[in-house]
Amino acid sequence: MKILLVGGHYKAHFLAKSLKAKRHEVVVINDDVEWCKFLTNAHDIVCVCGDGTKPFILEDARAAEMDAVAAITNKDAENLVICKLAKKLFGVKRTLAVVNDPKNLEVFTRLGVDKSISATEMLSEVIESETVFAGVQSYLPLENGRIACLDMVLSGDSPVCGRALRELDMPQGSIVGIIVRGEKTFVPNGDSVLRAEDKIIVLTSAAAADDATALFGADGG
Repeated sequence: MKILLVGGHYKAHFLAKSLKAKRHEVVVINDDVEWCKFLTNAHDIVCVCGDGTKPFILEDARAAEMDAVAAITNKDAENLVICKLAKKLFGVKRTLAVVNDPKNLEVFTRLGVDKSISATEMLSEVIESETVFAGVQSYLPLENGRIACLDMVLSGDSPVCGRALRELDMPQGSIVGIIVRGEKTFVPNGDSVLRAEDKIIVLTSAAAADDATALFGADGG
């Protein structure tokens, strides 16, 4: 698929890394010149520097050729405009938006955005679970893209297989939020033992994301 990511700093970084690993073609729009240079060098992708709410910037990024456009800025109004322009002017079939204020989810859906995601709402469900790690709230700085949600599958030779979560030297600011095992999905506790082929969702600060990935020795899910 050809996917256009508009806005975001660490969100764009981790999404580009994940999507490239799955062999998607990724193009990024960002208004930060230095960040564009970083993304281009880090992921060998096309990065257009500019305001993604401007039609000519979307045109420069070949929006009309994209299978999907993801608006991931920190401003809901901008994300909505980006998605509306992508559909109306460029005929993009699939639009996705990060919604920073959960109250806006219904509005985005009503106005035609195909998929709206609220990280705050998703993470609050994990925090409120009875079995989530104590004190997890302090590990989740949500604003400005400082949290990463890593989706990984444990291979048979992963160093963590057969070990309980409490035995792992997790990077500071990181937790395993969800384990998907076959048809079963559950929020783990410290006694949960990891197995080969487990799909895990790791919530981590952006700064610790690479260390968390290395710890699990996992492949992108």
